[in-house]
Amino acid sequence: MSYWLMVVIFAGVYTDGTQEAYIFKEPHYHSLNECVSAANDPKQIPAFAKKLVTEYGRMMDIQKIVCATQEDVIKTFGAQYGVGEPA
Repeated sequence: MSYWLMVVIFAGVYTDGTQEAYIFKEPHYHSLNECVSAANDPKQIPAFAKKLVTEYGRMMDIQKIVCATQEDVIKTFGAQYGVGEPA
């Protein structure tokens, strides 16, 4: 059992081929369906947008939003994005 995390991938590519991404560690989800539902819920989207503006100081163009397992996030971005053991 693993947590699912929402990952925002921003538009634009750096000269080294990388892209800016933001991982929502909170909230985290117990299923893919729960994560996808939250990402598409019009009542929750403003809170996600507010968090991004708080983090970056402005609204940034988003290329896509994906839901990924905690293990995949750690493999891709590093252990600092883990949220502990699932309850």
